[in-house]
Amino acid sequence: RGMFLISFLTGLVGFAASFLLTKESSRVDSSVKGKKFIAEIKFFPKFFRHRGVLSPSLAAFFYAFSIAVVLLYYPLIASDRGLSISEISITMMLWNSSFILRPFVGRLSDRIGRVLPIVTSLWGACLVLLAAYFAQGFTAFATLLLILGITRNTLIPVT
Repeated sequence: RGMFLISFLTGLVGFAASFLLTKESSRVDSSVKGKKFIAEIKFFPKFFRHRGVLSPSLAAFFYAFSIAVVLLYYPLIASDRGLSISEISITMMLWNSSFILRPFVGRLSDRIGRVLPIVTSLWGACLVLLAAYFAQGFTAFATLLLILGITRNTLIPVT
């Protein structure tokens, strides 16, 4: 159960960092003061000094880290909670089958922008990881992993 809490907290940090950084970058006319914030940080490469690149990179890093922690230990956690090997493999298949939605999410992000899908997916992943802490049984894990797979699609959409 501790792995879900660690993943939830990591996802929450990524959500907060990406939201705070994208809040100022959503302005079309950014002031010189806003540009100095990232430019003053010397250890960032030039590629990451732009807020439009830094915030999705931070979001992707924290989200990928939290999902990697869960998926690495998911078979052990699920077997500890009473799921059989076939049920564990079915729930993992549901997580991977959400790739079907990628083109639709890509079109949606082209229409409404990339900030809202990223923030929504991070918030949804945080809630799913928190709910996974309390989950028991096959249907709960299947639903949670399906929703977690859908939130993965909104982070890196394909157009």
